[in-house]
Amino acid sequence: MTTKLTAGALLLAALALASVAAGCGSSKSKTAQPRLLRYLSVDRSFVPIGVERRTPKVGDRFIFKTALYRSGVGAPRGKPVGRSEALCTVTDAATQQIFCLGALHLSGGFLLISNSPASPAQTEAKKVVTAAVTGGVGAYANVRGTVEFRLLSTKPSGAREDAVVIRLTP
Repeated sequence: MTTKLTAGALLLAALALASVAAGCGSSKSKTAQPRLLRYLSVDRSFVPIGVERRTPKVGDRFIFKTALYRSGVGAPRGKPVGRSEALCTVTDAATQQIFCLGALHLSGGFLLISNSPASPAQTEAKKVVTAAVTGGVGAYANVRGTVEFRLLSTKPSGAREDAVVIRLTP
């Protein structure tokens, strides 16, 4: 009888220890930790689609492409480490609301992003655009998070340079 009680107590203790260890180990894994990525984005092209006038109307679209560089101070140096492209659609002409879908191509895969409608005037006033990470491929499969584009400068041509901060959660 004592042997059965001892074996039972040891089994319960082992199960308790295993459940505590399993709970502690899963929250400490590197894949569960948020990742923070930083880049410098430089506009490369802007193409209006079907826009034949200065005043936008609902449904007008444009595509823009950027080069992504390692984050740093000053002008981009070296070769781009990634790129992005986005398709934006005017959703309200009176307030100039736009909605954009895009992809950030990075080493090992890419992220899919979308933003909530914002007007160019709101964006210029805030100097920040935030988009949601809605998915990814390759090294970024099954991630979620946000991407923040903070305006650093605008060239006379209208081309932008933005600091890009990507916050990913698994």
